[in-house]
Amino acid sequence: MLKLTLSASLFSLLPYTEQKTDAKINRTVTVDANSWEELVHRMRIDYPQLADHVLTPNGLIKTGFLVAVNDDVAPRSERPDISGGDGVMLFTQMAGG
Repeated sequence: MLKLTLSASLFSLLPYTEQKTDAKINRTVTVDANSWEELVHRMRIDYPQLADHVLTPNGLIKTGFLVAVNDDVAPRSERPDISGGDGVMLFTQMAGG
């Protein structure tokens, strides 16, 4: 199991039933996954709108989004190394300034 935290715009892509009051406060859901491949699989089954929005067909993060594992941003061109108990955050990439 891992904790998946989403930016507000990505959290809105979850099914309404997942947007519970307690989850809405920190935008975190628990996912039954112990690897990146399992997370991608669960996202495609449980959160298809989110998966289509942020994942490429081969399971990588699309351009414009970032993934952080335990507060370390993972390279977009690689499958992040995650295991059960990790905290994974998906968010929209920001630029400019």
